Amino acid sequence: VVSGSNTFYLVTHLDGPTTEICLAMVDKAMYAEKYGIDLSGTGYFDNGGVCYFGLSAAIMKAAGYNVYEDFNGATFGSFPALVNCPDSIFYEGSYADSGFQDAFDMKVGMIGWHLSSSSASGPRNTNFGTAQWVDGLLMRGATCALGSTSEPYLNGFTHNSVFTQAFMQGYTFAEASFLSMPYSKWMMMFVGDPIYRLPQTPLVDTAPPVLTNVASSGVTGYADSQENIYWETDEVASAQVDWGLTTSYGNTTNLDTWMSCRHPEIITDLQPSTTYHYRIRSVDPAGNSVTSGDYTFTTAGPVAPAAPTGLAASSTDSAVILTWNANSETDIVGYKIYRSTTAGAGSKVLVQTLGKVLTYEDTGRTNGQIYYYMITAYDSLSESVKSSEASSTPAAIIPPVNVVGTPGANLVNITWDPVLNSLVTGYIISRGTSSGTYTTSITKTGQTTFYRDTTVSDATTYYYAVKTIARSVSTYSSEVTVTPQGGLGTPDITATIIFQQGVSPYSSYSGVVGTGTSYANWDNGWTKGTGYSGTYRIGGANDGTKREWLLRYDLGNTFNWGTVTSATLSLHCSTKTTNDTVSVRKILDPNSLGAGLPNGWAVCPGSNSNIINGATKLFRSQSAIASECIPWATGLTIVTINNLENAGVLAAAETGGAQLYASTVWYDHTVTAAVESFRSGGSPNQGWVMYFNGSGDLTLDTEKNGNVAMRPKLKVQYTVANPGVPNISNISLSYTGTTTVTVTWTTDIPAWSQIDYGSTAGYGNLTTVDNTLVTTHTHAITGLSVASLYHFKIRSDDGNGNVGYSLDSIFVTKPGTQTNKIIFDKNYSYYYNMTGREIFTIDLDGNNLDRITNNASNDYMPSWSPDGTKIVFCKSYTGYDTDGKDIYIMNADGTNEQLIYSAASGYIVDPVFAPDGNTIYFVWNDKVAIVSIYKINIDGTNLSRLTQVSDATIRLPRPSPNGAKILYYSAVTGNSEIYVMYKDGSGVVNLTNNSAIERDAFWSPDSAKIVFSSNRTGNFEIFKMNADGSNVIQLSTDTANDRLYPSWSADGSKIVYYRYQKGHEAYYGCKLVSINTDGTGTALITTASFPGTDYLARPILPQPAAGDSTGPVLSAISSSNITSSSADITWTTDEGASTQVEYGLSSATYDLKTTEVTNLLTSHTATLSGLAASTLYHYRVKSIDGSGNIS
Repeated sequence: VVSGSNTFYLVTHLDGPTTEICLAMVDKAMYAEKYGIDLSGTGYFDNGGVCYFGLSAAIMKAAGYNVYEDFNGATFGSFPALVNCPDSIFYEGSYADSGFQDAFDMKVGMIGWHLSSSSASGPRNTNFGTAQWVDGLLMRGATCALGSTSEPYLNGFTHNSVFTQAFMQGYTFAEASFLSMPYSKWMMMFVGDPIYRLPQTPLVDTAPPVLTNVASSGVTGYADSQENIYWETDEVASAQVDWGLTTSYGNTTNLDTWMSCRHPEIITDLQPSTTYHYRIRSVDPAGNSVTSGDYTFTTAGPVAPAAPTGLAASSTDSAVILTWNANSETDIVGYKIYRSTTAGAGSKVLVQTLGKVLTYEDTGRTNGQIYYYMITAYDSLSESVKSSEASSTPAAIIPPVNVVGTPGANLVNITWDPVLNSLVTGYIISRGTSSGTYTTSITKTGQTTFYRDTTVSDATTYYYAVKTIARSVSTYSSEVTVTPQGGLGTPDITATIIFQQGVSPYSSYSGVVGTGTSYANWDNGWTKGTGYSGTYRIGGANDGTKREWLLRYDLGNTFNWGTVTSATLSLHCSTKTTNDTVSVRKILDPNSLGAGLPNGWAVCPGSNSNIINGATKLFRSQSAIASECIPWATGLTIVTINNLENAGVLAAAETGGAQLYASTVWYDHTVTAAVESFRSGGSPNQGWVMYFNGSGDLTLDTEKNGNVAMRPKLKVQYTVANPGVPNISNISLSYTGTTTVTVTWTTDIPAWSQIDYGSTAGYGNLTTVDNTLVTTHTHAITGLSVASLYHFKIRSDDGNGNVGYSLDSIFVTKPGTQTNKIIFDKNYSYYYNMTGREIFTIDLDGNNLDRITNNASNDYMPSWSPDGTKIVFCKSYTGYDTDGKDIYIMNADGTNEQLIYSAASGYIVDPVFAPDGNTIYFVWNDKVAIVSIYKINIDGTNLSRLTQVSDATIRLPRPSPNGAKILYYSAVTGNSEIYVMYKDGSGVVNLTNNSAIERDAFWSPDSAKIVFSSNRTGNFEIFKMNADGSNVIQLSTDTANDRLYPSWSADGSKIVYYRYQKGHEAYYGCKLVSINTDGTGTALITTASFPGTDYLARPILPQPAAGDSTGPVLSAISSSNITSSSADITWTTDEGASTQVEYGLSSATYDLKTTEVTNLLTSHTATLSGLAASTLYHYRVKSIDGSGNIS
């Protein structure tokens, strides 16, 4: 307050990310007011940008402080400026508005000043990963910080030299800030103790901190395993705790260098009901230290986890599906499932013990019986109380509808509509000569919906009914009566197929995408439209006159279709009314359509000036540059594609004109000619149906979380070209070797087995025919070349010359050799973001550095194929990996880039080859609802999701060299841990399960060990452990550096990792390092002379191809110790394998099973309990070896 008539006030408000940070600002200011700022520190001034801070630097230098001025044009933290600024006492810089650069190690009293438009836009932000400059500086320990909340423009920003001079001359922080403002402007923010003032004559600190208020208490929820230790000091100081079972202690917490007068520390990994000794240590900024006397605390008895929440039950045929929320406790081991047929906790029986999964399918249930469930969470010591109850009633599969019988001469055609349920595996057609009494039956496996009965006689009346086969068998359909007659000839069979996402047994419906902001994940559901609440719809944008939707249907294998007799697109509307028309168009794309958007296609950027009326366009994604948006229909220019209505080639228009929509009604549109046209031309069997409605605001039902039966559907009826042709389905490779593969498939009728194969789709080779008439086929192809790609096509003959063919498929034989070249990506342009990221290879000894990509895109996250001849990687056309939607494969020398998959939305990271070389695993975040591990064939086909619970923290899938399991890391429980699962996504196990951050797991060549990175000792070091998580051994020790991304060489001799300066999230000072597998022999691969090593990332070595692919041999299977309610089943295997028995009253279902024992044994015993007396049971035994092979 200035006395006199000109009295005025400086009114201040102290704020910051947290209360502790605000209090610490005052604590540090009070220390610096007494003892001054450490003269050994340095002031850092960025003079290479648009602003000049040289005058401030001169003022600091004149005051006796060390000064570092940078003139390189880059912000501190970005090469070629300093990437690490030690002992910082002052910082002034400008124009890095994309976020805080973590380059500063701060002394007490430090002030940071950053000129950019939004450097103080989030002063209460506590997420360091999204920090701007003011909040970032404060979270890292600055005493004060200055910046702007919004754009003040240069003439409104504080004058840095005025602030520096005023503060150095003895004005308080608030006064110096006020004086430096050219005029009052709300955009400027000054954060710090307002009365912080440098002393005229600093004192010398020679006294250690004084310890007070020492206390201990159990951590809430973890009182049996964790303890809070708290104390205060009379001046700012660091914190550390020694602890143990005796006064010798033996354990020490990580040094907490946050300078404060309040010190909350946590001791973890304690045992329940145990007394521990501890002492505390603090060191002030002058280096004076103090150590307390001995204290004790006793942990609580075992603390049970909280009961799980969010339990929900849904049902399907003979099964109930449970889902629940993850518990927040970090020490959770898993969950237990309790079930009964009556309500209430007291009647529940434990039926399954699970790991850290959030869903469970309880199979073998009785349809029509209501089941009640509760679950518990358990840790290594205790189990929670039961959750709230959920119930559901399994429902039997329904019989087919629209069963039709058509008579001919000595034959009858039976057709029906498919049952829309993914569990359907076939149908049973029954016949009799009196109503309701059926004497003969035939089973049709697969999805065939017709049967020609040639075992009938003319002038005889027959009665037919059809059942559906799923987990159970449905009741009979409505009965049809047919009388064959001479002279009727052989009528056509008209079969029916229905495509509808989520409910159809056909996997060929690929999804939907709208023309606006709402681009759906093609394989995993619908997207909620922007601006709409409570309902799900397709599409998003409106150009003012119409709404547009785009639906894609892949018709699959149509070789046996004769003529399309009818095709109906059915849409369900629940809101508003409007007139509409439908036009169906075909894309003239020289590339065949793949899953989702066609490979190589994406949505044009909004900045494209050629986009008319705001309508969305598709373009060939060579680049995100507007001028390179190649139109999606050959022969059209971007300018003429002002909406989807003008794109492509018109295949057919709706018959019957427009329809007026009302609420909650199905509307059918005839698209017969269009569907027929999709089966010819350059892209057979795949079509795009574009729907255009008139003015108005129509919402189509998609029911993402509701009744899937309301989703748009396409019903096609077609004449069957050859009813006797076997229908081929369920094609898979059961074995892939270096020169041999084994192919399996099924046919709906008994048929022979034979395969066309060759290096191209022209084949040229044919296996020897196996003329055994079977429906389950296994056929080997031998004499193949090592590490080679082959095309193959299955042919199955019914024995009468009726031959069915599959579509073309591919496989790649396993490699015979390996490479020990390291592959990695690095930022070649020296900017902090990804601009200019390219892919390099280098030998293990540091020789033969090769840059193998060199283009305008960013190429990153590379990984080798098992034979070292191919590389899979991500590509982005912006500066960030969270924009990268594309997976590419190229040769090892960088030639022959091929787009494998382009995500419809979100971004893709961490692609990696499977050991067979035929599959790629990756993580896809669709930025809508799902983040999961997926797999896809190397030709871009058969995209499938492996992890069924969305997890925003899941990263780095790594398949084991034997092909059986996949490693990854995740913080789904709140702490980053390493997990392993079977290659189908089942059997998830947490391998690390502790309070440290565990990440970057990689297999040894024999799949027996795992190398990973962990900060369990304070900084990130390299560790290895057995494949089951036991016997953890630390391999590296260096407290000055962190280490990430270890990789094990294919010959088993070396481990390579990525080393960078500790505490720098941008990974400055990076080097590639190799060590022996016992931790000895540390050797730098890249040295200081290596260009741009500050920004290299993720070194990867190739792993060997899969080894064991043979299932265990089962023998000596027998039953013993049989009582009225139990029996023991015993058997042996020729190698270590798991133990489980499936059993039931029929060999058709085996609807019960014992709990799987995962220990790898050669002698096996399983007890069946709860059996009914005097009852015949069927059983089979199941064993899985360590490579995941099942017998």
